Amino acid sequence: MKILLPTLNSLSQALGTPVYVVGGYVRDHLLGLKPYDIDVVADIDMKKAEKLLVAEGFKVSWINKEPGTISTSVKGWDLKVELTQTRSNQDRKVQGGPIEEDLMTRDFTMNAIAWNPGVGYIDPSDGRKDIKDGILRFVGHPRDRLDEDPRRWFRAYRFKYGLDLDFEMYTALTLEQFPVVPRMKSKEISVELAMTEIIKLWERKEAKIVEWGKEMYKLNVFQELWPEFAGSDKLMQNPEHHPEGDVLTHILEATERAEPADRIYVFHHDIGKPATAEWDERGWYTFYRHGSVGKDLMTEVGKRLHLSNKVIEKCKMICYCHMKFPRVEELKREHIAKFQVKVGGDENLELLYRCVKSDIGDRKSLPQKELFEPLPPEETGVKLDISGLDLLTSGIPQGPEIGRRLNLVKEAILETGRLNREEQLKIALGG
Repeated sequence: MKILLPTLNSLSQALGTPVYVVGGYVRDHLLGLKPYDIDVVADIDMKKAEKLLVAEGFKVSWINKEPGTISTSVKGWDLKVELTQTRSNQDRKVQGGPIEEDLMTRDFTMNAIAWNPGVGYIDPSDGRKDIKDGILRFVGHPRDRLDEDPRRWFRAYRFKYGLDLDFEMYTALTLEQFPVVPRMKSKEISVELAMTEIIKLWERKEAKIVEWGKEMYKLNVFQELWPEFAGSDKLMQNPEHHPEGDVLTHILEATERAEPADRIYVFHHDIGKPATAEWDERGWYTFYRHGSVGKDLMTEVGKRLHLSNKVIEKCKMICYCHMKFPRVEELKREHIAKFQVKVGGDENLELLYRCVKSDIGDRKSLPQKELFEPLPPEETGVKLDISGLDLLTSGIPQGPEIGRRLNLVKEAILETGRLNREEQLKIALGG
């Protein structure tokens, strides 16, 4: 915490009031993790704080006006902090008050710890002991905290499986009995906020994603967010290729193996399997064309989950291309060129390779590495007689979809030979 001394002293002097570090920075420091978020509070109105900080030469920007959070950095230090006013009632809507009252309005005891260089730790809920014991406990009565902010349900499971904690007994019972699915259906818990907590979990490299996913599935939360995966726990796969068994277990194990930044893509790579499942008399299901079906599903899935267009397009590419390796006895450069046009760009090639590694694990060998080594532009470049402007004027919206459709034309040319302008446009507009 000593690294923050100049920051806190500078802020306190500028504001004329004590400043306290709170929340995730203190928690992660006590857990021995590298803290990322620096949240501080002070008992001062944020508009007044802005004027005082600007007068002292601080750069200030507003993160939100209500209830009032500003971001600033300290001169000479590469640190950005978010400053907000203390709050003094349980729904956190009343501004101002002592730091002790502010801490009692927070969600979990491990997040209800403050630190100030003058007084040290302020810990009215004994959060440091819970951290030492590996316990996650709500501040006060668990049901009250959930009714104040139902998204805390998702946050609780994020901390449990992201930080390897155990629920305190009453916390566990309340979470299990809380009507989370009805609250999701009624939009009290938005999909966007739920996904924010889930993605934060996935961002922790050591997260226990298999255990988290099985728990979410048992509680029907998984199926509410991803109805496309309903029944995936019963879909047994060919044991030669998937000794782990069912589709649900496979996607969770693959996601846990993946690098944090790749998990959103690996998680969705087999989303087309349940829709394409057909029973095989040998004792398992087959999933013919699940990559193509998954690619088509991802547009709707991505929009429902509030994923960015860039993420959606990359998810579609992974769904489709992870099953599109050339099946030839002798791999030639022309095969590699066709494959790389299909994937679309060096960045996508690197992402696909990492995702395939996570998908396969150690159960079989990876596809030939040459497939993922970018060829010179002259070998993958295909001259088109149409451009993005032709697609725009034909009603295709600007964005990644333009590039995807032009790539389809390139694939067709590599596959069939020369196509005239009219044929190229027909393929592009057909999508």
